Amino acid sequence: MSLSGENIVFGYHKKPLVVPFSFSVESGKIIALIGLNGSGKTTFFKTLMGGVPLLSGTIKWEGRDLKDLSFAERHKIFSWLPARKVIEERLKVFEILTFSISSDSFREDVLSQMDEVIRLLNLEEFLELPYHLLSEGQKKKVEIAALLMKKSPVILFDEPSVFLDVSNQLELVKVIKNLSLEKGKTIFISSHNLDFLRACADVCWEISDTNIFIDKDIQSAFARYFDK
Repeated sequence: MSLSGENIVFGYHKKPLVVPFSFSVESGKIIALIGLNGSGKTTFFKTLMGGVPLLSGTIKWEGRDLKDLSFAERHKIFSWLPARKVIEERLKVFEILTFSISSDSFREDVLSQMDEVIRLLNLEEFLELPYHLLSEGQKKKVEIAALLMKKSPVILFDEPSVFLDVSNQLELVKVIKNLSLEKGKTIFISSHNLDFLRACADVCWEISDTNIFIDKDIQSAFARYFDK
């Protein structure tokens, strides 16, 4: 599975945030997306999801132009976890996971899928608790678990390490690398936590002054970022 873009420009209200650029991402890759606030990281995610129209160029998934796909079709390909997700506070954790199940899941697959996600994020002891009683770190893990229930091949994380202590950040790094290596997920991570990105990313995309620099050498990418 592959995601590619040719001479793409994204932005808001016909105002471009980047100059035209092209890319190709293979399945199983983890891409760090860095840049100052307002540089366009979240806008890129919204563009992939179909919430913001692409200004120019072409983005393709498995050779299909995204503009030819319906909103529902896009949401089977991409799952996005914003920095702050709104969840009904009174729901219990197992209810949140149940409501997040992919609509095309077979009934016999649902329980095994949920068990796998629960084990992956160590949520066993929280299943019967209402969401509003959880710590901020526990809420973040539940939000990630709900995202994984959708089984999308491309995952978009916006500041996933926020509210997580060091031990939970390390646990999340393991989860993300497992999704990449074992499940073949393509994962974009927008974050200001460079230590977190350094621990899991394969490629770095930096948005700087409307340019996008794509670098497979994470260390050199971060060094360039700090030098500016």
